Amino acid sequence: MKDETRIVGNLPNLRMEIVHRQDPDGAAEHMSIHLSATPSFQAAEALLLGGLSPETWANPFALWTSMTQAWLAPWTRALGGGNPWLDALTHRDCK
Repeated sequence: MKDETRIVGNLPNLRMEIVHRQDPDGAAEHMSIHLSATPSFQAAEALLLGGLSPETWANPFALWTSMTQAWLAPWTRALGGGNPWLDALTHRDCK
């Protein structure tokens, strides 16, 4: 019997499916990611980019940094910028 995990997400114009399974002999793991866009991937591009430039999506560190800044934004606004560690995450030009 196969041990398989399947995750499916449906967005407007895009269906994502991730499948993870073990090899029958247990020597390997397999993961596949399926993206299905209707009518096309160009139609789903705006949804995938989410307001970020394609260069940001191509650079994992820049993507992580921008997502972390977005995640921390409510806390940095709530604290009024009084925390130097949070300020460093939102203001790169600070010295």
